[in-house]
Amino acid sequence: MQHKARRRKRFFSNQKGRCGYCEDGMRFPESGKPHPLDATFDHLIPRARWQGDKGSRSRNSNLVLCCRDCNEAKANMTPREFLRAIWLLGQLPDFEMMMLPSPPDGIPICLPGQPTAWLDGAAEMPPQEVMASVSSTVA
Repeated sequence: MQHKARRRKRFFSNQKGRCGYCEDGMRFPESGKPHPLDATFDHLIPRARWQGDKGSRSRNSNLVLCCRDCNEAKANMTPREFLRAIWLLGQLPDFEMMMLPSPPDGIPICLPGQPTAWLDGAAEMPPQEVMASVSSTVA
């Protein structure tokens, strides 16, 4: 089994087959046409915005497995920016919400039923600090 496939399987198991953003069930990508629920890797600090060593941007601590729809919608946003955007659009469910500290604009950040410590201040932190925070809380 290839390294990426083994890594995807491990993340899939650790996340109980759920998207790291919307919590929908995911499926393993199959050859052929892409599917919205395909499990894809997302970079917490987007590759386009990574300022550190390029080789370290794909460390496990900078990755989350998410459905193709969320990955494409998140694009080059940080998790905090993405979750704020979907919260503003009313796309996050109202149940089992965990509130993150409000950014300076006063709009709260919500995340459905997920550990949130790794997101605290992520948008304002240098990548190395984000990775250290992620490493301590994300498997």
